Amino acid sequence: MSSEAVLAELDRMNLRPGMIEELLAVGEKYPEKQLEFPIVELGSVARVRGHRGVVYLVRRGRRRSLYLDWFGGGWFAGCRFLAFRKSEPSDT
Repeated sequence: MSSEAVLAELDRMNLRPGMIEELLAVGEKYPEKQLEFPIVELGSVARVRGHRGVVYLVRRGRRRSLYLDWFGGGWFAGCRFLAFRKSEPSDT
């Protein structure tokens, strides 16, 4: 899915995308989760070298890592997207 398609689906489900601060809190509280699948936040978009980028938690070998990827690219089926109900603050 593209980032735009994910955002549209989240909106349809009355969810908002997680922010980088929330992603880092989830990574701290649940470190084993990113070893199972990449966890992407689409709520904090930064312009880097002319491209929009977002960060995600992922496993690289046996290590946990934080990466920056292009917002405009597609995400593979194994990714999970951090999201929260729009009406409630995050409780990470």
